[in-house]
Amino acid sequence: MPNRRPRAYEPVFSRPISQTNALGHTSLFEYDNKGQLTKTTDPLGHSTVYTYNTIGKMISTTNALGFTTIFTYDGVDLVAQQDPLGRVIRYFVDTGGRTVQVTDRWRRTRSEFGPQNLMTKATDAQGNMTQMAYDLNGNLLSVTDARNNITRFDYDSSDRVITRTDPLLAGDTYAYDLNGNMTQMKDRKGQATTMQYDLLNRRTQATFADGGVITYTYDLVSRVQAITDTASGPISHSYDALDRLTSETTPQGAVSYGYDLIGRRTAMTVTNDATTLYAYDNASRLTSMSKGAGTVTFGYDNAHRRTSTTLPNGIVQNYGFDNASQTQAMTYTLGAATIGTLSYGYDNAGQRVQMGGSFARTGLPQPIASASYDAGNRQLTWGTKTLTYDANGNMTNDGTNTYGWNARNQLTSMTGSLSASFGYDAKNRRVNRTVNSVSVGYLHDGDNPVQEITGSATNIWAGKTDEFFQRGNQTMLRDALGSVIGLADANGAIVTQYTYEPFGLASVSGAASDNPFQFTSRENDGTGLYFYRARYFAPKLGRFISRDPLGFGAGPNFYAYVDGDPVNKTDPMGLCAAAASLPPLGCIVLLDGTVWCPPEPGEWPEIKWPQKPEQQAYDDGEKDEGGGSGGDGYKKVCRVACAICTLIMGDIALEIAACMVEKGFGGRSWEYFEECAIQAKVAAKTILAAAPCLVCIACKVGEWSDPK
Repeated sequence: MPNRRPRAYEPVFSRPISQTNALGHTSLFEYDNKGQLTKTTDPLGHSTVYTYNTIGKMISTTNALGFTTIFTYDGVDLVAQQDPLGRVIRYFVDTGGRTVQVTDRWRRTRSEFGPQNLMTKATDAQGNMTQMAYDLNGNLLSVTDARNNITRFDYDSSDRVITRTDPLLAGDTYAYDLNGNMTQMKDRKGQATTMQYDLLNRRTQATFADGGVITYTYDLVSRVQAITDTASGPISHSYDALDRLTSETTPQGAVSYGYDLIGRRTAMTVTNDATTLYAYDNASRLTSMSKGAGTVTFGYDNAHRRTSTTLPNGIVQNYGFDNASQTQAMTYTLGAATIGTLSYGYDNAGQRVQMGGSFARTGLPQPIASASYDAGNRQLTWGTKTLTYDANGNMTNDGTNTYGWNARNQLTSMTGSLSASFGYDAKNRRVNRTVNSVSVGYLHDGDNPVQEITGSATNIWAGKTDEFFQRGNQTMLRDALGSVIGLADANGAIVTQYTYEPFGLASVSGAASDNPFQFTSRENDGTGLYFYRARYFAPKLGRFISRDPLGFGAGPNFYAYVDGDPVNKTDPMGLCAAAASLPPLGCIVLLDGTVWCPPEPGEWPEIKWPQKPEQQAYDDGEKDEGGGSGGDGYKKVCRVACAICTLIMGDIALEIAACMVEKGFGGRSWEYFEECAIQAKVAAKTILAAAPCLVCIACKVGEWSDPK
């Protein structure tokens, strides 16, 4: 096999002491006399050291820069974690080994469990309590939020959810075949979607209430060869012998990919654009992307944190970090000249509380006298505006504009102060947008648009999700949150600048631009909304205009944007809040924004990873502006997330991911994600482990779904 990785083993415990990839790059592993992993060294010689107590629990990790994280236990239970800055998170565990309280510097969260070891109460740091009730089979029967609004679930004799009733007493119903495949879903508007399957339980067709039909065809090894949507046309895929996507063709054009011997993307070719080439160092960190005469290069420190990005016009973005990998400074230079700076300060909980520097700008929102909400957390009034919704929770009027939605709960039109329409493909990617008669089509690399089509093509140069470097001839400068703060021309002169309110309402100075990538690098449509893939976000309201497809998996308020913390978190998919940057290698950001590093990396559950193409060119997990992981980071973050989730919740995340893919992830409305969460009975169970479980779900869907 061309990508086989030879290993050498130590003789006592038969543990690997070296692993050499197909390019000859070797990683080293060391162990103590108990077979516990004590040191890892990447192909560049960067080492991480682990120490353990007498019962085999990890008590410290020290990275290649000498920064140490310390773990404290009471017996076998983790009770404290101290980061390299000396900040401590404390965990309180009951006699059943369940974490019932977490104290994060200034904040305290509590959990209570019932006799079935299922969480029955979750209380946040402000005393807001969410309650869950279950039947004898462990099925979630109800969720009562902090405002005493109740969502209820009913099940059939096979423990499959058959009805879900929201606090407004509107309900969804579900039907299944004898193999457990969902065959019909009728939503709260009474719209029925039907699904058909072949003898291998693969979805072959989905028919929506408005007449839209999606069909799926598979090759002999069950890879999706084609998806045809009557609304948007066909999508076809090609693969190599290792199941890696080599091309995707849509009505908008084609994107093809090349890989090296160890599966890293080496080339991407987009219709009407030059081929993008990718280069890596021996630790599989992306070092450069080149296209035509342009190049983007990346620098790293020994802890795999990105320290610099050199843009195509020569501007260099440099990043400085504290010992906990929090971004402290960003400096923008052109040659020997500094053209701008940013600095950040944090409180003891790791929250950004201060921003300075010549590029530091913040807009202040206008005061609003009052707002009101119903039992479903739908916003009914906002100042003098009255807002209305359909039975599925989609906003239909905001007091100025009227919104139209299709049977897949996708926004299709806006009328009022403007006229707009939107179209999507079978993978729920937006493929066209028309605003006041100006139309744009989109060609995608995975989730990222890489080309805007308006008669001629405007090419977009991007890395990982929402990391855009260049659009047309203009280069983008970004801050630590990932927001575009300025556009520079080919000579490095800044021609357009953006200022944002905390929830992203933008003001523009300098030259006018039709650049849509603004707050957190999401697309500002010029309609008063940002497109966040699964949903649309209204910055004036500070919330989404439709329900979260993940349901309770992302929190009790289905409309909230990043848990009300837009300074520290982002939501690139419109599904759940995430830290604006990846945590340190091997660690996961928890719900409270702190970092969890698993105490026993040598005992993580064995997980089989199907060979699928990387979701982005960053094969091994680059760090976003703001610190983070590298090396084998992307895969390790996924692996660690799934391991933690599995340790706490069993195979919950894998069940949800399998449901999302197996039930037709690429061809169903985002609303159906919630059904998958309900089927796996995790609406409440994942509250404690939500961060690692949601990361794991995203990773597994990315690997199992087609094509990425």
